[in-house]
Amino acid sequence: MRRALTPVVLGLTALLAVAGASHSDPKPLSHSDSKPVSHSGPKLVTVNLIMVDYKFIPDHLRFHHDVHYRLHMENHGTETHEVTAPVFFATAQIDNPAILNRERTEIVVQPGEIKDLYLTPHKPGTYDLRCSDHDWNGMVGGITVE
Repeated sequence: MRRALTPVVLGLTALLAVAGASHSDPKPLSHSDSKPVSHSGPKLVTVNLIMVDYKFIPDHLRFHHDVHYRLHMENHGTETHEVTAPVFFATAQIDNPAILNRERTEIVVQPGEIKDLYLTPHKPGTYDLRCSDHDWNGMVGGITVE
């Protein structure tokens, strides 16, 4: 007996396809106004991070040290999510720090919202990534800087 794919499975499949395209610019749902500080140097590399209730897609981000990135975050969930990575943010040069909370430990992304963080990671290592409101439900991941 064949089972039909549910709308949730189809939606998650589509999200995985979008998250896997690390150099594309998905169409925004509602984009916050966060402009990068002008940066001279090599081309900007985009890394996508999708949030759904209760997971990050992908759940592990990879960066190379001293490369300039745009971390493109989209909240496709129904709840507010945070991208919490205090040690990672502290070791990177952030071009638009106003996107971070006052403590510079996380980025709050409302349902349907898109935010871009422009950064240059400097210190190789592994870092924790979590949603501070939903880590208890498995919304955790990691960051590697090579």
